[in-house]
Amino acid sequence: LMTSEFLQWWGQQLRDCLPDALRRLWHSGQSTLAAEFSEGQLAIRPPSAESSIAVPIKVIDGGELPPSVTDALADLEPPERIDLTLPPGQFLIRDLTLPHAARPHLAETVGYQLAKVTPFSGDDAFFACGVKEEGNGNTPLKAWVVAIPKMPITAAMKLFGQAPPANPVRLQQPPEAG
Repeated sequence: LMTSEFLQWWGQQLRDCLPDALRRLWHSGQSTLAAEFSEGQLAIRPPSAESSIAVPIKVIDGGELPPSVTDALADLEPPERIDLTLPPGQFLIRDLTLPHAARPHLAETVGYQLAKVTPFSGDDAFFACGVKEEGNGNTPLKAWVVAIPKMPITAAMKLFGQAPPANPVRLQQPPEAG
C-alpha cells in the first residue's frame, strides 16, 4: 500500500513539472468524464460510475434542469477531460479537392471553404481536416473535413461549467460514414 501511495505521489510530482500543453495529455482515467449524445438526450457517465445521468436535449438547448440532474451534476468533481461522442447524424463528412499549394495551411484553407462545402460557416462549427491523397505541383490535393455544429458542444460543456476549447475536434482520419 505504501508503494502504491508513493507511486501516485511521484506521478503527481512528475505531472506537475510538465508544461500545461503536455499536462492536459497526461490525464488519469479517473478524471475523464464520458458524455454521449443519443436519442434526444445527453448521457453523462462520471468517472468510475456504474450508471449514466440522462439530460434531455431540450434542457441542453436552454431549458431548465430537473432537480435530480442538477444534484447529480453538482456532485461531480470537475473533470480534467471530457470525451464527447456524437452519433453519425450529428456531424458532416465531406471530401474536398484543393490546390496542392493549400497543403502547408490546410486547416486555414478548409476553414475558409467550410461554408461552401457544409451548411455551416467557420463561426458556427468546429471542424477537423486532413489529407486523403497527396497531390503534387500538377495534381490537386484530396482532403477531408468533419464539421460539427458548435451549439450542442458548447451547451454540453456549459453543463459541466466549462467553455469548449477553440477547436475540440481532434481526428487523425475521418470517422466511418454511418
